[in-house]
Amino acid sequence: MIDWTKVPNFKSEHFSESPDMFADPDLIYALQAFRTKVRRSIFPSPVAGALARFAGGTETQHYVGDALHPIRKSTAVDIFVEGIPIANLFCLLSIIEIKGVGIYLHTSGPDGKPWIMFHIDIRPDPLVWICEKVWKPPEKKLVSIYRYPQTSPQHWNFLQNELMYYDKIHGKQAVKPAATAA
Repeated sequence: MIDWTKVPNFKSEHFSESPDMFADPDLIYALQAFRTKVRRSIFPSPVAGALARFAGGTETQHYVGDALHPIRKSTAVDIFVEGIPIANLFCLLSIIEIKGVGIYLHTSGPDGKPWIMFHIDIRPDPLVWICEKVWKPPEKKLVSIYRYPQTSPQHWNFLQNELMYYDKIHGKQAVKPAATAA
């Protein structure tokens, strides 16, 4: 059971599914550790499955099994963070309890406008990935492409996304690093 006195910035109703029923308490404590360090508002995604998933791939950190008879607790949550996403990413990577960080570049935030969404989890081994939506003409639809920068340096090109350097809440823009010659 989650000790909510250790989580002053969040309440159960902030999450898409009941954290008391479906979340590993350590996940919620790690989220609070991030909130304390980043000192920015964090909005858990309101989309169903942002905390716990009851169907689909069993390999996801969100998967808990059947809603009436969960087989495990979720160790992942999808969030939006106020502020400049690149700064938030670096802060996220400094939280020792958070091992998995997904960066989703084509999502809508709490205001319905484009925001960077972060997936965070407390898996045993570190993993970072970027998810981009790309148009596939043969299928005539947007598909998700996952890139893993730790396996190939060219996948760090997601840092060129302008939204990584812009605070949607306050309209502040961070200085984007200049591209370096190869």
